Amino acid sequence: MEKKSIASKFPKNFYTHNHSKIQMNNILKKIKPSRFEHDHLHEELNNFLNKLNKQLTTTNAQAIMGGSIAKNTWLKNQHDIDIFVNFDYKKYKNKSAELSNILEKQLHKLSLDFKRLHGSRDYFQIKKESYALELIPVLEIKNSSQAVNITDVSLLHVKWVKEHLNENLADQVRLLKYYIKNLNLYGAESYIQGFSGYVLEILIIHYKSLHNVIEHAKKWKLKEVIDTEKYYKSREELFKNLSPSKTYSPLIIIDPVQKDRNAATSLSLEKFTKFIAYAQSFSLKQFEAKSFNLINIKKLSKQSNTDLFVLNLKTPDKKQDVVGSKLIKLIEHIKNEIQINDFRIYKHGWYWNKKDKALFYFLIYKDTLPKLKKHFGPPVWEHQHCTTFIDKYKDSKIHVENSRLFVELPRKYTKAKQLIKELFKQAKNQKI
Repeated sequence: MEKKSIASKFPKNFYTHNHSKIQMNNILKKIKPSRFEHDHLHEELNNFLNKLNKQLTTTNAQAIMGGSIAKNTWLKNQHDIDIFVNFDYKKYKNKSAELSNILEKQLHKLSLDFKRLHGSRDYFQIKKESYALELIPVLEIKNSSQAVNITDVSLLHVKWVKEHLNENLADQVRLLKYYIKNLNLYGAESYIQGFSGYVLEILIIHYKSLHNVIEHAKKWKLKEVIDTEKYYKSREELFKNLSPSKTYSPLIIIDPVQKDRNAATSLSLEKFTKFIAYAQSFSLKQFEAKSFNLINIKKLSKQSNTDLFVLNLKTPDKKQDVVGSKLIKLIEHIKNEIQINDFRIYKHGWYWNKKDKALFYFLIYKDTLPKLKKHFGPPVWEHQHCTTFIDKYKDSKIHVENSRLFVELPRKYTKAKQLIKELFKQAKNQKI
């Protein structure tokens, strides 16, 4: 009698699944802060908070740790820390506009080296050797309806996440966050339009694991709805009660602490569809960090037989969202000008170190355009517009093609190099 192999006693995908689990644990060991790092950072932060709170006693305010540090979802060696300065609601609800100035005076009294940054309510940045602090003044509220400013709700987010996360789920958030970061889909800033940390935390709490997030994301459709607290009985009720501005985004995640808010409003269609595609082709290789490499771009230029154009820019030490938004506008302007002038872009992109340097690149087909360009006007039956067009180009010969008038005009650029040289010069002279 033939002996059955031991493997036959296990599910078909047992070894694959088990191997994947081991690799996930290995990834977690790499990205989860060690006990030493955790304790050392919290010790420093507690010392800072104690010092600050002594100063704040006269103002009826208290500094509280927030963000991923407070929620225990932070990644190893990533020490951007949110500290919320909670001002007494009754005393300050009618003085919301003054909170930043009040906090600034208290920071000056502590002789702290800080920078004031503009936001929906101004906040303050303190940079240390091993970490960076952002101090955000907020009103101490018990529910979102009391909020005067969007930042006032932040500590309610922290509270909700902490109530719904255990150690295992916190680790699942870390894995999802690391995964999304390596796919370049992380960040709710206007120049990124990706997934915020809070959205990722909601997804893990809602679906219970990274694996389940991936499995459900594979099947997401446009206007996917996630309502963890079940505020709405149906999609119809949700769309009836939320304004179009809240349901405009491709993914609708009802904020668990604010039923009239979509936590995923900033997510773009591009980032949403990319995540679905990555989920559908999910592999452990997607966890591998990918750094920008100009050598690979040069190789692609040779493989695609395109011309490579690279622009290096210096960026100021300002708020990242502001600088990033200006960089996006600038590269979009250059791209549009290239296309308006009839040159074909094979691929383009950009890299920014979030400090002082940015790089744009364009791979452009090796086209030499005709010296003359057809400039089209109105259809022949739009008589008034035709008269205007003919008067404007009275020194040129009028032609007809597909029922539309056109003239042949001299083209300013016949080669992309001529145009891009001028566009790059303009970009370098522009203040970011």
